[in-house]
Amino acid sequence: MKYTSLFLVIFTLAMFSNGCTPKSSVSPESSSSKETLESSPKPKPDQNDLAPTPKSTKAEIIEKPKEQSFEGDPPLQVLKGHSGVVWSVVFSPDGSGIASGGADGSIKIWDQSGSEAWSLQGHTAAVKSVAFSADSKTLLSGSYDKTIRIWDVQSRELLETFDWHTEYVNCVAFSPDGKQIVSGSTDKTIQVWNVDGAPEREWIEKVKGTVWSVMFSPDGKTILSGSTVHQFELGMNVNCWNAKSGALGFYAKHGATVFGVAYSPDGKTIASASDSKVISLRSLSDQSVRLKGELEGHLKSVTSVVFSPDGKSVASGSYDGSIKCWDTETGRAIKTFNGNSGMVFSVAYSPDGKIIASGNQDGTIKLWDAQLTGH
Repeated sequence: MKYTSLFLVIFTLAMFSNGCTPKSSVSPESSSSKETLESSPKPKPDQNDLAPTPKSTKAEIIEKPKEQSFEGDPPLQVLKGHSGVVWSVVFSPDGSGIASGGADGSIKIWDQSGSEAWSLQGHTAAVKSVAFSADSKTLLSGSYDKTIRIWDVQSRELLETFDWHTEYVNCVAFSPDGKQIVSGSTDKTIQVWNVDGAPEREWIEKVKGTVWSVMFSPDGKTILSGSTVHQFELGMNVNCWNAKSGALGFYAKHGATVFGVAYSPDGKTIASASDSKVISLRSLSDQSVRLKGELEGHLKSVTSVVFSPDGKSVASGSYDGSIKCWDTETGRAIKTFNGNSGMVFSVAYSPDGKIIASGNQDGTIKLWDAQLTGH
């Protein structure tokens, strides 16, 4: 037996030295199945979230280059004056200043040098949203005190107070001609009023969740809204309404709460920022909507989104404390600012597109250089 075992060992070594190897334990059938699985295309995600259905959720987004990161770069300027969170920030269309609304219940107007020009007092709770009229002469504000107020910017006079909502007012906007205002609330309504003369409500619509963002289209014919989506209710939380009648034009199923919506300057693209950390871009044409692409890069909920004046870029702010600039054609993140110690709740472009303002958790407004090298 000893000699037999020794012979088997010698024979086996000789076989290996001559290049022979044992047969694989994987059967031809198993190998073929594995190859088939690896070569088969991955199933496409369900894209039935729009009418009509988009062809691709990643359309027009191509290989991303290395983005510019400005984590160590300080902002151009830091504006201090609020004693709590800055919920909303916006540039005046004429470029003469900035308005901000804060958790301290105040509205502040800042001049071109960044100095606080004056503070508007009147709300009795946090000011969640501020918006200028197109001529920069009046300012609209919405508050947790459930009221909406219209102010004369130059005289600082309170012109009107409306208390038509039953819960927090989260968002307000002027129509391009200044004759209408729209508001959205925790009471799950969107309301439109004619303020050209004696204020008169034109329509009210009830939606399924809290309304967080509203905006008129550049031509004033439609209104875009973003709202909360509840469990088991997949969407209708990005809606487009007829500004005159309140009729629903189209809707998109975002799949997560939408905190911010925006029209591009030409009105052909809309953006929505959501709790899913994603910004969705959708193109509009002939009463139809198509998913153009999804911008991914934020680590937490995206709270605010805005188009640059030329429509070539989108800026976004997030709970992760960052501000990102995106190329609207390619979907590339081309610039990121990480110089905030807390959450970002609002972002706005200056009229010339050179500066981005952010409203921050630490009570500051920070101004950032929005000019994109090589863009």
